[in-house]
Amino acid sequence: MIGGTINGDRMRSGLKTAFLVTTALGSLGAAHSVSAQEALGPGAGGANVLGEVVVTAQKRSEKLQEVPAAVTAISADTLLQSNKQGIQDYFSTVPGLSLQNGGNGQTSLAVRGVTTGGLTNPSIGVVIDDVPFGSTTALGYGSRLFPDIDPSDLSQIEVLRGPQGTLYGAASIGGLMKIVTKAPSTGGMSGHLDAGVNTVDSGGVGYSLRGGVNLPVNDTLAVRLSGFGRRDPGYVDNVLTRQKDVNSQNVYGGMASALWKPNEIFTVKLLGLFQNTEGNGISQVDADSNLHPTRGGLAQSSPQGTGPYNIKVRLYSANISADLGPAVLTSVTGYGVNKYDAHVDVSSTFGGLANAVYGTRLVDLENKFKTKKWSEELRLSSNTGSRLEWLVGGFFTHEDTPASQDLIALDAQGTPAGLVLGSSFPTTFREVAVFGDATYHLTDKFDVQAGLRYSRNKQTYAETDSGPLLTGQVDARSKDTSTTYLVTARYRFSPDFMAYARVASGYRVGGPNPGATLGFPATYDPDTSTNYEIGVKGSALDRRLSFELAAYYIDWKDIQLSLRDPASGFAYFSNGSRARSDGLEATVQALPWTGFSVSATGTLNDSVLTKDLPAGGGYGFKGDRLPLSSKVAGSLTLEQDVPVQNDYMLFGAATVTYVGDRKGGFVPTASDIRVKYPAYTTLDLRWGVKNPDWRLNFFVNNVTNKRGVTGGDARSLRGSGKAGDPFYVVYIRPRTVGLSVSRDF
Repeated sequence: MIGGTINGDRMRSGLKTAFLVTTALGSLGAAHSVSAQEALGPGAGGANVLGEVVVTAQKRSEKLQEVPAAVTAISADTLLQSNKQGIQDYFSTVPGLSLQNGGNGQTSLAVRGVTTGGLTNPSIGVVIDDVPFGSTTALGYGSRLFPDIDPSDLSQIEVLRGPQGTLYGAASIGGLMKIVTKAPSTGGMSGHLDAGVNTVDSGGVGYSLRGGVNLPVNDTLAVRLSGFGRRDPGYVDNVLTRQKDVNSQNVYGGMASALWKPNEIFTVKLLGLFQNTEGNGISQVDADSNLHPTRGGLAQSSPQGTGPYNIKVRLYSANISADLGPAVLTSVTGYGVNKYDAHVDVSSTFGGLANAVYGTRLVDLENKFKTKKWSEELRLSSNTGSRLEWLVGGFFTHEDTPASQDLIALDAQGTPAGLVLGSSFPTTFREVAVFGDATYHLTDKFDVQAGLRYSRNKQTYAETDSGPLLTGQVDARSKDTSTTYLVTARYRFSPDFMAYARVASGYRVGGPNPGATLGFPATYDPDTSTNYEIGVKGSALDRRLSFELAAYYIDWKDIQLSLRDPASGFAYFSNGSRARSDGLEATVQALPWTGFSVSATGTLNDSVLTKDLPAGGGYGFKGDRLPLSSKVAGSLTLEQDVPVQNDYMLFGAATVTYVGDRKGGFVPTASDIRVKYPAYTTLDLRWGVKNPDWRLNFFVNNVTNKRGVTGGDARSLRGSGKAGDPFYVVYIRPRTVGLSVSRDF
C-alpha cells in the first residue's frame, strides 16, 4: 500500500475572553451538546420557548435533554439556510469535533482528540439510519472517506461524543456520527423546493437546486422522493496548467424511501440513497514548512493529469419493526457502497525513480477504493414505562474492499509514460457481535444503566506489487475479539434538571499490515479507550434557557500509529503506548425575548501522549499534544425574527466561530517538521424574509475572508518534511456571498 497525505489570524484577546466567558456560563449547568439554534423548536420565533429535540443515540427515541451522554443534534434545515453544505463548513459548531481536510475528497474526523492523525483505522464511526457505512479499516480508507451527504436529504445529524463501543461497535473508539434521513409520512402530501446561487471571493460561481416530495398512497403507505444538484465554486488557481478555480466540484444525488405501516404492530421503512461528487481538482495550496503560501496566494502547481477525484455513495436499507407488546423486535439490514477514485501528484516523492526509468519527474498516484458492505442487526428492546428497560441484540457485517494504488509516470502534457509501481491489495473484514443494555429505575429520580458487547472479527489482505521497481505478493490474515462496556448513573433533581456519571469503553480493530513484501510486521494490534464523564443538563425560566456541560477524561491504550518506510514511502501500521484526553464541553441556549435567540458552545481540551512513542514509532514524547484538536474552541449565534405584516417576518442571524491552534501528525525524526495549524475566527451572516410557505435568504459566510487552515503537511509521502521542502495547505472556503429561495407546500 503506497498511501497518501491528507495563517489564519490569531483570535484577538477580547474575543478569546468572550469565548471563555461563554464556556464559564455553560458551566452553570450544561451537559451534553446541542448545536445552538439547531435545537430551537417551532416555537422559537413566536412562542418564547425552546423546542424539544428527539434523538436515537441509545437506539431508542428519547428527548435530547434526557440522554445521559454527550450528544449534539444538528438540524439539516438550519444547515441549508446557512449554506453549510458539507462537514468542513459546520464541524466547528460541534463541541469536541475536529477535522482534517486533505483537499482531495479525503476528510478525517476525530472526537475529543482521540486520533494520531495520518492514515489509521477510523476513530469515529458513521451510521446512516442505523446502518454502519464505510470501511472499518485504514486499508479501505475508512478514516478518510466520510460520506458527506447533502443536507437536503437529511432530517438531522447526531454527534455522540466519547466511546460508543457497546451499542455501536468497533469504529467508535472516540465517538459516532449518526446521519438521519427524512422519513415518509402518511399525514398528508407535502414538498419542498430550494434554489440558490453563490460566489466565492476571487473565485467562481456556484449554484444549487433541491427538491423533495412526500406522497401518502393511503393510510398505511407513504413514499418520499428527493433530488438535488449543486456546483461548489473553486478558488484555487493552477499556475502550471494556467487553469483558474481548479478546485470546483459538482455534487448531485437523490433519495427514495417508503414507509408501510399495515397495522399497529408492524412498520417497514425502505431506503435507497445515492450521491456523486465529481471534484475537478484539489484544494491544496503550495506552501512552505510554516504553511505560508509560496506562490503569492491561493495557487498550486499540480501537473496536468493530476487532481481530479470522484466519490460515489450508495446505500440501500430495510428497517422492520414489530411491536410485540412488552417488547419491540427490530431488524436493520443494509448494503452500502463507498467508491473513491483520485489522481494525486506525488512527484516530490517518486520523481527521481520515475526519471531513472522513463526520463520524467512527474508522477501520478492513481487511487482506487471501493468498499461494499453488508450489515444486519437484530435487536429486541422493552417498551418504555417499566422500572426495568432493556435491549439485547446481535450484529453481523461483511466488508469487501478491492483497492489499488498505481504510480504512473507522466509527460509534460499529462499523458502516461509508463508504470512505475502497481500495488493491488483487496481486503475483507467480517465482524460478529452480541450486545445488551439495561436501565433499572431504582426510584422515579434515580436510575442506573449497564451495557456489554462482545465481538469477534476476521480480516484478510492480499497484496500484489508489480513494475520495474518492485515485484512481490503476500497474503495476510488476522483475527481478534473484544469486550466493551458502559455504566451510567443518572439522577433527576427535577423534571428540568438532571446529572449523570458515565464510564464507557471503546475498541478499534487491529489487522494485517500493508507492505509486508518489504519486511514490515505482518499484523498490528487493536487499541482501546475508556471514557470517564460527568455531566448536567437542564432548562430554566419556563424553558427559555437550556444548558449542558460535560467534563471527561479518556484513557487511550496501545494507540495505533501510521508509519512510513523512509526508503520506499510505503505505509504500514504499529502501536504506541498510551495517551489521554480530558476537557470540558458546554452549550447554552436562550430566548431572552420573543423572536430573539442566543446560543453558544465552548470546548476546552487537553489531549497528550502520556508515554513516549516507541523506537521507530515516530518522534513523540510524553506531554506532546495529539494531532488536530484545539485546546480552546467555541461558537456564538445570535438570531432575531421581526414580524412585519400578515404572516411575513424579517430575520437576521450572525454566527462567530473560533478554532484554536492545532498540531499536525507526528513526524518520523527530530529533524522533520511537525506542522502547526494556526487559530482562526470566522463570522457568518444571514438575513431575509419568510412566511410559512416562502423563504428568501441572503448570506455572507466568512465575512472577513479569513484563511483558516483545516489541512496541511509535507508533500513527501515518506511522512517527512524539512525547511525548504515542498508543503501544502488547505484553507476554509474564502468569503462566500449568495442567496437562496425556498418554497414549502
